[in-house]
Amino acid sequence: TGAMTIILTSTNALSFLIGWEGMTIASFVSIYLHKDSKSPAYMFLAFGELSTLLILIGFAWASAESGSIMFSTWHGLGNWSIIYFILALGFMIKMAVVPIHIWLPEAHSKAPANMSAQLSAVMTLMGLFGMIYFLQFGIPAAWVGLVILIMGGVTAIIGAFYAAVCDHVKRLPAYSTVENDGVLIAMVGAVIVTYGVQQVIGGFILLALLFFAFAHTIAKSLLFAVAGHLEKSGGEYLGRRYTLTRWATLAGYLAAISLAGVPPLPGYIGEWAALESMFQSFYISDMLVRLVTVIIGALIALTAGISIIAMSKFIVHGVERRERKNANLGDMGFGIGVGVLLFAGIIPQYIFSIISPVVMKITGISSGQYLGKLLGIPDGMLIISGNGFGVLSPTMIALFIGVNFAIVYVAMRFKGRGIRKVRPWSGGLENEEYPARAHSSILLLTQKWLFRTRDMRQRDTIYDSYHTISKAAVNFSERFRRVLMPGNDRRYVLYILLTLIIFIFVAFLS
Repeated sequence: TGAMTIILTSTNALSFLIGWEGMTIASFVSIYLHKDSKSPAYMFLAFGELSTLLILIGFAWASAESGSIMFSTWHGLGNWSIIYFILALGFMIKMAVVPIHIWLPEAHSKAPANMSAQLSAVMTLMGLFGMIYFLQFGIPAAWVGLVILIMGGVTAIIGAFYAAVCDHVKRLPAYSTVENDGVLIAMVGAVIVTYGVQQVIGGFILLALLFFAFAHTIAKSLLFAVAGHLEKSGGEYLGRRYTLTRWATLAGYLAAISLAGVPPLPGYIGEWAALESMFQSFYISDMLVRLVTVIIGALIALTAGISIIAMSKFIVHGVERRERKNANLGDMGFGIGVGVLLFAGIIPQYIFSIISPVVMKITGISSGQYLGKLLGIPDGMLIISGNGFGVLSPTMIALFIGVNFAIVYVAMRFKGRGIRKVRPWSGGLENEEYPARAHSSILLLTQKWLFRTRDMRQRDTIYDSYHTISKAAVNFSERFRRVLMPGNDRRYVLYILLTLIIFIFVAFLS
């Protein structure tokens, strides 16, 4: 937490790198010391150091051009597009962009639940912070935005697929983080490709991006906290019997529903705004950029649908299978999280006003430009995307859902005596419980190209590819070691002589 605070308050490259590396090392230690998680911890560290290396290269280049490590001197650099792209690659690794996402599900599923919440909901968004923060020094060329847009869209759809078929209590939310981060990355790309053509839409995308990040942080923190309770009381895989308090149960429901993009929670507003952003690409004159943006928008729309499978699985085979437990002090945290989630979903205008200065600094447009009124909706209760392309009133939607829910609830309470309760249907099977694996079996069967389905169990194709490469590297290094160090004294004397000749030759040339 301290290291992330350093990142957020840095004004120069040195302190930023100190915070970035401190965040990585502290997270590595937390994962390493929990359970039998040495391999995931080292995987996390390896990708974390790759992220640091790319950021270091970008900072070194920018410092060399500007003559200073102070961020304030980096305005208007000649090679800014390339520098920003290198920095963005480093930041996107921390956000688990595909195909460099394999560390996140492994590390987060092994870390303590409270640490998983911080890693997934806060630490990955340090990458998003970096991508947005450095936009204030210049908007890079459109090709940078186009590449980021494509990488984000692919990450979102792959993350959604793997989350939907996952049965692990904590790995499912981890893959969901890959999906959400993919959407956020794609929106950063959309800001870059749109800003030069239509500033108003660019400002709306940035506003939507920041709101989506906030909604993701709150919901994912709650989901991982609930997942920790499920794992502790019933094991690592969905479909067991668990114990949860009422507040933990409520938090699990609302967090999953928000991440599935269901109104009136903030995840729905974030997904609506993301799709609005993508489908306004007709303002872009470049046909290639316009086409790619629409395709990525369609992928994100598909992602939103697939995420419903993942979150409904978490509810049905996790939260729904709980037995009630007495309340405890930890419920205060769940209560605060639930309150913030509901507030952000029902009255998001206040969140907009908080993040408005950031949007104003980068785009020069206030969030007030995207709030208005229509017919009977009061002023400020309506969110307007761009130049009136679409409108949404979260407050009125929440009111409508609340009133209708109350009517149905009251009607059922009066009719309650005639209700007949039966066991859940299980597709004709003898057991009464619908298994977690069956919840997403249609995806396992139809998407074999991705999951390499075998015995109705999915495999991470990209992870397997890395594993194959790493095994080949280890085998090569072992053979090379045997050739280089055969235990022969004559070979070692030859090495000494060769080294001496090389040094003499270098000294002669100099």
